Amino acid sequence: MTTLFSLDYSCTICGHTTKFYSIGSTTIFGYMDLDTRPAELKRSTLVYDVQMCPKCHYANYEISDLIVGVDHRLLTSDRLKSIISDDTINDDIKKFIIAATLYELTENYHDAAYLYLNTAWLYDDITDLENSIKYRKLSIEMIKKYLTTNNDDHHMCCLLVDLLRRTNDYSQAITAANDLVNVVKDELLKNILNYQIELCIDKDNQCHSLGEIF
Repeated sequence: MTTLFSLDYSCTICGHTTKFYSIGSTTIFGYMDLDTRPAELKRSTLVYDVQMCPKCHYANYEISDLIVGVDHRLLTSDRLKSIISDDTINDDIKKFIIAATLYELTENYHDAAYLYLNTAWLYDDITDLENSIKYRKLSIEMIKKYLTTNNDDHHMCCLLVDLLRRTNDYSQAITAANDLVNVVKDELLKNILNYQIELCIDKDNQCHSLGEIF
């Protein structure tokens, strides 16, 4: 069961106050996907993880929290304006793209990677393959930037392997998996990586869950 409650949040950029739903509690039944997306019921609460101010379109996990380096000038830059004005993107997806872009532009590549991945999940849910691949590729780009200074983050390296496979880059996924499997000590990560290699050999770009490994 999932419980929701609403609270007022004031935008840190423009000061506008809006009510948003937040998750009080939820439940997970089953294994997460290999790209870390949780099972239901948590899976369906994704849309509540990011807020967007309806006035200035600032977006963050909570609009009352400032992303360091973001100001009104950045929010009104050409890149952000093109996203905000794109009527083909519904607001539930748009807020994730805006938040991801803001984290990218302020060089927080870790959060940018996960927010772009969350965007891909939302496109998965509406079977928009073109955009789900597009935003996985953006997540890959962010992960690679993050790993330039955090290459000991083996969980993020493992996530990268899955995203490469899901975007049909089997060769690079196999190379990354083989490089990582030789250095990780965690047996679960080793098992995941070996399974990813099998999937890549089969040219399988589909969603798979952790439950298939146990």
